Amino acid sequence: MSFALLCWGGLFLAAALGALVRVLPWMLEPTLPASVVWPFARSLLLLAAEVSLVVAWPLGWALHATRLVARGEARVFATLGEAPSRTAFARRTVAATLVLALGALSVLGGRDASAPGLVVQDLLEQGRSACAAEPTRASHTVPLVKAVWTCVPGYPPRLVGKPPVMASGLTFSASAARVSPDLTRFELDDARILTPPVHEGAAIVAHVRTLVLRGIPPFAVSSTTPPWVRALVLALATALAAHLAFVRVLSEGELPRGVVRAVVLGVVGPLAALFLYRRIETASLGVAWLAVVPVVAGGLTLLVGEVLSRLPRGAHTGTK
Repeated sequence: MSFALLCWGGLFLAAALGALVRVLPWMLEPTLPASVVWPFARSLLLLAAEVSLVVAWPLGWALHATRLVARGEARVFATLGEAPSRTAFARRTVAATLVLALGALSVLGGRDASAPGLVVQDLLEQGRSACAAEPTRASHTVPLVKAVWTCVPGYPPRLVGKPPVMASGLTFSASAARVSPDLTRFELDDARILTPPVHEGAAIVAHVRTLVLRGIPPFAVSSTTPPWVRALVLALATALAAHLAFVRVLSEGELPRGVVRAVVLGVVGPLAALFLYRRIETASLGVAWLAVVPVVAGGLTLLVGEVLSRLPRGAHTGTK
């Protein structure tokens, strides 16, 4: 398990740094409190943790198998009549722990992916709370939304911005805002709408108790897969790729450039699973098509293992 955890830690650190770069402009924005940035940063960190674990588990097990071979332990297991698959099965407790961890991350990340409007709603609420606590006049930008909270002591915060409708040219202010989970519906309470100047430079101001905007093109594509299906598919694909990579490395024995071969064998399955999962999801092919993701991850691991086994081995010295 130590190899998988080390790989997970390294990959997650790299992915987290990438997420930090994405939110860094918001973190440096003086009108944006950290509490407002956190909901979006949380979603990115969950995705980074999930993806890094999907890759780290098979990679870590392939490297662990390489170490068993190099230290002669794999040969001892073979002498005792223990098949590589049985050696892998002996690590079922570790596998179960990693499955639970990956499942939890997939469910949590899938919630934000399937309902990005919840993240935007959280951004709006965090911004309003921070604005209400301001002791002086201030304004707080809302990430992902073309709006700012205006903060005036003694008065409720108001959201000012442009409706998320193409070529609207309107400006609104509202005391509160609600967003649908799929980002296609916005509701504004105590809304005031200002139109662009019309004849003779006059503008029209309308005041309504509740303004509902429907049919808005979403600025983020929501996932169509339930979080539990996402967790099940990715866990199966990752576990299968890890098992097959571990067994293949043990079966091959000591090879030149064994670490390089293990890295290639360890990452090809999970990377294919992540790529195929996303393509099926964005193409809206249906949940049933996701059943091919574990099959492709396992099949590609076997195929690459077979190709690597046919490469020239060069000079080879076994353990005396």
